[in-house]
Amino acid sequence: ALLILLVTAMIFIPVAVQLSRRIGKKTTYAVGIFIMAAACMLVFALGHRLGTTFVFAMMFIAGIGLSTHYPMPWAMIPDTVEYGYLQTGERMEGAYYGVWTLFSKAAQGLLALPLVGLILEVTDYIPDVAQTPVAQLGIRLMFGPVAGVFFVAAAVLLVFYPLNEKRYAELQEKIEAMEKERKIRPRS
Repeated sequence: ALLILLVTAMIFIPVAVQLSRRIGKKTTYAVGIFIMAAACMLVFALGHRLGTTFVFAMMFIAGIGLSTHYPMPWAMIPDTVEYGYLQTGERMEGAYYGVWTLFSKAAQGLLALPLVGLILEVTDYIPDVAQTPVAQLGIRLMFGPVAGVFFVAAAVLLVFYPLNEKRYAELQEKIEAMEKERKIRPRS
């Protein structure tokens, strides 16, 4: 299932990039996140009833959504860098990329992994044995509603991300004017 997810994501990255050129990076990313959330919820609701083929199909769908996660944040950070440059007059690319990486890794290591461990412990998961119905529910909860809540929260946060292609074009014009003014103004 993981192989299907990741291979699909790799195949669809160029599609995500092309889509972002038509509807914007922010919108493309949000659509991808919602696709992943929907696939996870469908696996939670129906995967145990419809079986492996259905789960594999949903992993393919989730992979389409996941394809947006690889290029979109990295394409949105430069927009943020430009916004920061306009506000401060300094380019701080390293700081922005560093903060993004720090928070991504911290979320994985300090939130996701302990949450998975907690859910497995609470539902009495025991490795290498047939799982009880409660443990199976715990596994399904992690893949479905728990993951879905985080995906939807991320998509909602994207709604409030102020930069889109139109706003970015306006930023570029303001930066150009700011840089032109700096060249003309005598230095003290």
